[in-house]
Amino acid sequence: MPKPPPRDQHGKIIPHDHPDILDDHHVIRHTTPQELCDDDGGKRLSSGAFSESEEGGMSVDIEEWMKADGLDPLHYVADPHGAVRLRVGDLRQQTLQVGWDPLPGNPHHGGVWGIGNGSKRKRRVLLIASSLKKAEGETLPIPRRTADAQAQSEAALKSATPPPAETSKAAQMETVAIRATDGTISLYDMYLVQEGRRTWIGSRRTLAQCQEAFEAHCGVRLHRK
Repeated sequence: MPKPPPRDQHGKIIPHDHPDILDDHHVIRHTTPQELCDDDGGKRLSSGAFSESEEGGMSVDIEEWMKADGLDPLHYVADPHGAVRLRVGDLRQQTLQVGWDPLPGNPHHGGVWGIGNGSKRKRRVLLIASSLKKAEGETLPIPRRTADAQAQSEAALKSATPPPAETSKAAQMETVAIRATDGTISLYDMYLVQEGRRTWIGSRRTLAQCQEAFEAHCGVRLHRK
């Protein structure tokens, strides 16, 4: 039996990293059709799917514990919901906590704490998620963010060169192509470059989507060729 999760004096689960949920374990996040957004003629999962509840914590199922009890990873996922898989170690690398939060009808239920309301953390969770089951209406799968792709992104953050002095105070927009192992472009990372430093503001599948995202982020309309 796993070690009981910590609770406060009112019996509420305290955010924690559970010692029996290992870094190489996985958790399943349920998704809904309401969390989809338009994307290049289809529907994709938005970063809003990784929000914490009002009580705190993002609800998940602990996959390896389910398998140990003979259950399929999608056992608790009912239509029209979909599901994505997240590696626990990847979540903890983002300084998030992954623990056990059992429910009466789901003893394999867990929680992820530390995401908060910030869109940046939600987007980073989206990038490390892999699709298990599409929600009703979902047409575009989540691309798997490999270790090599993540290394490319981290290298881009460190490689910005200082712009000329007369323009150093103005933020410039830039995209960096993230390539899969076969050499094809799987994603474009989007950055604001200011005073020689890149700030990641998201990723898209096409340059057209990047341009739209830049316009939305900066509140301006860019020149289209």
